[in-house]
Amino acid sequence: MYGDSLQSWLVAICVIDGGPVKKWADEKGISCERSEDLSENKDLKKAILDDLLEIAKANKFSGLEKIKKIHITKDPFTIENDVLTPTLKIKRNIAKKVY
Repeated sequence: MYGDSLQSWLVAICVIDGGPVKKWADEKGISCERSEDLSENKDLKKAILDDLLEIAKANKFSGLEKIKKIHITKDPFTIENDVLTPTLKIKRNIAKKVY
C-alpha cells in the first residue's frame, strides 16, 4: 500500500498468488492458462478492491485510510528486481517508479 501527501487516495500493489486467482477465474468461468494472464482483468481488480473495502469497513477505517485504487502485478517483490532491500524492506522510491 502506498500513500502520498500530494494524492487524495491510497494505492495498493497486489502480487498475484496463482492458487486463489486461478480458483476465482474458474468460479467466474474465465479461462486462462496461467494466473499471471489475469493481471489486467478488470473483474479481478474490482473483486480485490471490493474485498479490501470490506476489510476496511469491518475495521472502521476512515475515508483517508481506505484504498481507492489497485495495481496488479505478476512479479513478486524481490531483492533481485531491486524492489526489496537485503533486509526485505520495500524500497519505496524504486517501487514508486516501477509501479
